[in-house]
Amino acid sequence: MATILVVDDEPKITLLLQGELEDAGHEVLVANDGDRARQLVATKRLDVVLTDLRLGAVDGLAVLRAAKAADSSILVILMTAYATVGSAVTAMKEGAADYLEKPVDLDKLRWVLDRALESRRLALENSRLRERVGRGDVGHANMVRGRSATMQRVLGLVQKVA
Repeated sequence: MATILVVDDEPKITLLLQGELEDAGHEVLVANDGDRARQLVATKRLDVVLTDLRLGAVDGLAVLRAAKAADSSILVILMTAYATVGSAVTAMKEGAADYLEKPVDLDKLRWVLDRALESRRLALENSRLRERVGRGDVGHANMVRGRSATMQRVLGLVQKVA
């Protein structure tokens, strides 16, 4: 399904989330600090980064920025046991897909992840379709050509209008 990087400085949490996400069919990478997370973001193809906000010297916002710099389509979900309106607003302004309070409700995490991945899939599909339209791959020239005189008149009219 998706390649997910889980970032938390508490090994028990990364182990729990890794198991849960792998059971759901995802490929999971783990980092226990922000520096390692930034290295993985720069070198691996990721779909999602699930990171704690407080990690030490390199915090979750730095991981978020690195992920967005590497690939703007990477979804970043921040988690924190110290949720504030200010940190949530900052995270969303920086491009976070969502913001979860710890301890993370696993059902909510699954729902947030599914919703975010579907949104990403639709955005990528939209982008691909826009490229096709821009290249002219989509349009009346690629329609099935009718052989009837009526259809030929319609296609002739479409050509004149175009």
